[in-house]
Order: sequence, then C-alpha cells, then structure tokens
Amino acid sequence: MTIEVINPKCDLQQKEFIGASILWRAKVLISQLRINSHQLRCETGWWKRPKEAWKERVCTFCTAGVVELEKHFILECDAFKYIRESYENMLASVSLALSF
Repeated sequence: MTIEVINPKCDLQQKEFIGASILWRAKVLISQLRINSHQLRCETGWWKRPKEAWKERVCTFCTAGVVELEKHFILECDAFKYIRESYENMLASVSLALSF
C-alpha cells in the first residue's frame, strides 16, 4: 500500500493563499489541510483508541470506498463534485498552485 504525501517541502516562504483576497476562515482551513490538523478520517483515525486501521478510514461522503485523504477530499470525492464545478472557472483564473 502506498501513501501519497501531498504536503509541501519546508521552504519557509509565504504561500500565495496567505496574501490572497479570500476569507480568513478559508486561509485557516487551507493551513489545516497543509499541516494535517484537520477532521478528515486519514488523520482522525490516529486519534481513536485503539487506532483505526488505515483501510477502515474510508470516506463517508461518497461511495468510492477509498481512504479519506486530503487529495480525495479536495479533488476526487463525488460528494463535492458540484462545488468543484461551480468554482472551476475561478480556480482556473487564480494563480494559486496546488502545493498541498
């Protein structure tokens, strides 16, 4: 089993989303995703006692049966497809690199 890491390298440079004109709460949520301090099952499974097995941390929002990772939540989950589609044009025009 391969675990894909999509977190950035530590380059100590301010990320573009910090200076972007988006809501403060959105900046907090992006930061939480970047540092693995979020409520997705890939992370919350570690907090349970006993720890939840990796293969049991499946996304509860869709029926794909895959582990609820950051990448799945942001880019793949069918439950949030309508949100991605509604922001597709905006995201294409913004120069925020997906450096999660």
